Amino acid sequence: MIRKTLLTSAALALVATGAYAGPNVSLSNDHRMVSVPAGSPGKSAPLQLGGTSYSNFATKYSNGLYFCCYGYTVSGPTSFLGAAYGAATQWTQAADADVTKLSSSVGYVSGDHTSTLTLYADSGSNTPGAKLGSGTGASPEFFGGCCGVLTVKLKKSVHLSAGQNYWIGITTAGANFNAAPFSTIDQVNLHNIAGTSDGGTTWSGGQSTLAAAVSAK
Repeated sequence: MIRKTLLTSAALALVATGAYAGPNVSLSNDHRMVSVPAGSPGKSAPLQLGGTSYSNFATKYSNGLYFCCYGYTVSGPTSFLGAAYGAATQWTQAADADVTKLSSSVGYVSGDHTSTLTLYADSGSNTPGAKLGSGTGASPEFFGGCCGVLTVKLKKSVHLSAGQNYWIGITTAGANFNAAPFSTIDQVNLHNIAGTSDGGTTWSGGQSTLAAAVSAK
């Protein structure tokens, strides 16, 4: 069970001034996870996954692509959290593919709603390694809603090789405070995940049944 603490009054003031349409947000004690009360309607914007190379979105359920109300903290270096938290999800590529777009279930809390999605090769130690491409865009969905999806276009196509491990990392800039909701397709098996507190300069790896929802196509 995720242990949560309410945001400080200063943080609540920040949320209130950020044109946030969703419910109150709670943080875990280490600030790495966030949650909101369930029940707030979001956007009906199913993800279009034609030709997808990888996805852990629940694509069979257009009104439940991901878990609306729990996720990883995505914050900028000048946010009230005082750290640039981010999250990354790993997968093993099933077949050779060339990808041009990345997607993630990022919901905004406060700030300009933007996040950066970065495609990484694996470091060889189950953490994000070399950067292969990235893009920045504004999330169409508030954290606590479903199912708007942030999609960014890479500057050039990136080739992914079958059998190799890759990552999509989710970070943001400035004073932004966003969240990366969890995938719901496999809550039994452990997944390789990674977290950062410096905007993706360094990553710490681990395993969890909770992985941010991402796709590459």
